[in-house]
Amino acid sequence: MGFYFFQYVYRHLFPARALLVVYGDKGVYSIINKVHSRQDKYIIGGAVNIDKGLEFVKTKIDRYEGVVIGDIESDLEMIFLKYCYDKKI
Repeated sequence: MGFYFFQYVYRHLFPARALLVVYGDKGVYSIINKVHSRQDKYIIGGAVNIDKGLEFVKTKIDRYEGVVIGDIESDLEMIFLKYCYDKKI
């Protein structure tokens, strides 16, 4: 009984965070599988390819609580990291 109560309280105090996966040419299935193993902490809310354009990806990022950056070019990665840091994501 106590264990279930603790889980109930924990999930209400610390709900799972919705994440956006930003990816490039290579697949991100291994990253997604790792995140899915912790469904109590993270939920993959969406995924977007960087080919959609920088501004489009930024507008998608604004809708989520966190971002998982896949294997993309380092200059684009830095742009997204700085953007997320500035937005406190």
